[in-house]
Amino acid sequence: MKTAGLLGPNAALAVMALFFACGAGGSSSDSSPPAGAPEARSSEQAVARAGGIAAEGKLAPDFTLARIDGGEVVLSGLRGKVVILDFWATWCPPCVKGVPEFVELYNEYESQGLDVIGISVDRGPGVVKKFVEKNKVTYPVVMADRPVVDAYQPMYVPTTYIIDRQGKVVTKVVGYNPKSFFVSEIKKLF
Repeated sequence: MKTAGLLGPNAALAVMALFFACGAGGSSSDSSPPAGAPEARSSEQAVARAGGIAAEGKLAPDFTLARIDGGEVVLSGLRGKVVILDFWATWCPPCVKGVPEFVELYNEYESQGLDVIGISVDRGPGVVKKFVEKNKVTYPVVMADRPVVDAYQPMYVPTTYIIDRQGKVVTKVVGYNPKSFFVSEIKKLF
């Protein structure tokens, strides 16, 4: 399965504006196309196929995305595990700060049933592959696509979801949080 950039080649400025705050807060207006527009219909269809919009207490929308190192990640295939989904980018300082901590979490708690999935919103996999290799990222990293972005709606990066063993979203976190926060959260779910 080939994945493209987040929004396509004509939307680089929209991507920069959408994620400019990089988890620092602030507000962003909804830049969705008007209802009835072809883009809106396809976006609505993608969200429906994914199982709706991610929300605490609800089943996490399923997806299948290609790993940047080969293979694929199927979210529903991770049921029975606690999952951390981290929407991030290589150009986002708080995201980059959190990656080594997610590597530590994954390495320490994988044997207890934790999976960490990095979902990059970078424009292409080349820079992400280099970052993953340079920083020795051990957990799976995939590239976001439009249906996943529509379903999870990460308005800022990093945005991180914690999903329980039954596949339900337990927590949504916007911005950087230290490893100790995630340890506390996942230990409740083991």
